[in-house]
Amino acid sequence: MEGLEELLAGRRLSPVQRRIALYLSEHLAEAIFLSSVELAERAGVSQPSVTRFAMALGFAGYPELRQALRPLVVGVDPRGASSPGYRPDTTAPSPQGLAPTAADHPGSLGNRGSTSHPGPGAGRPGPAGHLGAAGEPGAPEFPPSAGAPNVPGLPGTAGSGAAAGGVWGAGTGRGSVSGSLLEGALESEIRNLHHMRDRLATLPLAELGETLAAAEPLPVFGLRVSAGLATTFGYYAGLIHPDVRLFTSGGSHLLDGLRNVQRAGARVVLAFVLPRYPAESIQALQYAEKLGLRRIVVTDRPGLPAEVTLDAPVGDRLVFDSHSAPLAMAMALVEAMADAAPLRTQARLEDYERAADEAGIFLPGEPP
Repeated sequence: MEGLEELLAGRRLSPVQRRIALYLSEHLAEAIFLSSVELAERAGVSQPSVTRFAMALGFAGYPELRQALRPLVVGVDPRGASSPGYRPDTTAPSPQGLAPTAADHPGSLGNRGSTSHPGPGAGRPGPAGHLGAAGEPGAPEFPPSAGAPNVPGLPGTAGSGAAAGGVWGAGTGRGSVSGSLLEGALESEIRNLHHMRDRLATLPLAELGETLAAAEPLPVFGLRVSAGLATTFGYYAGLIHPDVRLFTSGGSHLLDGLRNVQRAGARVVLAFVLPRYPAESIQALQYAEKLGLRRIVVTDRPGLPAEVTLDAPVGDRLVFDSHSAPLAMAMALVEAMADAAPLRTQARLEDYERAADEAGIFLPGEPP
C-alpha cells in the first residue's frame, strides 16, 4: 500500500464515491476504525455505497480496504510488523465499540447482491500522457500520518488546496464550499486549458470549420450533462449557419432525427460526449456510422466510434465535473466555422443585430 492517492489515481469516481473519498482523506485516522455502516453515516451515503466504493478500488469489500489504509495512520508494516498501538482488523472496535458487521462483507447476508461497476473513465491516464484523459498524474508518495493525506484531484484535501470541511461540511451533507477548494478546482481547469492550448497545432480546426460550415443541415447532439454544451454550441453556430439542428433527447427520437437529417442531405454530425457517458450517445454514433455520416466528437475519452475525436479534458475536482476545456473547444469550432465562411457570417450577424434591435431582445449595448 503506497498511499491513498495511489488507490485513487486515474479513477473516475461517481459523486457518491467522491463523498466517501473526501471523508477518508480528511478523517483517515478515525475512518480506519469505523465499520462500513459508521463510515456511510459519517460520509452521508448508504452502506452499500461504501461497499461498492471499496470494490471499485479493487478490494473484495470494505474490511480489506480498511486494512490496506491502516498502515498510513498506525504505522503497520505491510509484511506484518506493527506499532504498539495497532489492533488487528478482525478485532479492532470502532470508536463506538462496534465490530465489523455483516454489511461490511459483500458476500454476507448483510450485503447480498451488492456489486461494483467502475465508471467508463476508470483508469484513465492524465492529460499529458493520453488523448482524452481528464485526470492528473499521481503525486509523490506521502508519509504515514494522522492528518489528511495529500491527494491530488480529490476535493477537500491538501492536494487540492482545500480546507477541512470540504463540500459537505465533514460528511454531514451540509456546509459551504471553501475558497481553497475552488482554487484547487480552478487550478485543475487551468491545467486542462493549458493542455488544450499545447495541442492546438495538432487539431484540424480549420478543416473542421470548413466541413461544419458547409454542412446543410448540420446535426448536433449532446445528451444528459452534454446537452448544455451542445445547446451552447447550437445557439452560437445558429447565428452564423443557416440550418443547425440540435438534438438533446436520446432514444428513438435521436435516431429518427439522424435519419431525417441524412435524408435531407447531411454528411456530418457533431456530438458532445462527456462523462458520465450515456450509452445512447454511443449507440447514436454507431447508427450515424451506418447512415454514412462523418462523426466529429468533443469528448475527454479516446476510443469512441468517430472519425475525429477532439480531446477536451474535464475537471473532476468538485462533486460534479466542470467543463472549461470542452466549452473552449466548442467555441473554437464556432470560430473556425465563422472563419470558413466570412461573408455569410458577416451578413447573418448584421441581419441578426437588426432583428434583435427591432424586437428589443437585449438591453442596449449588449452583444448577442
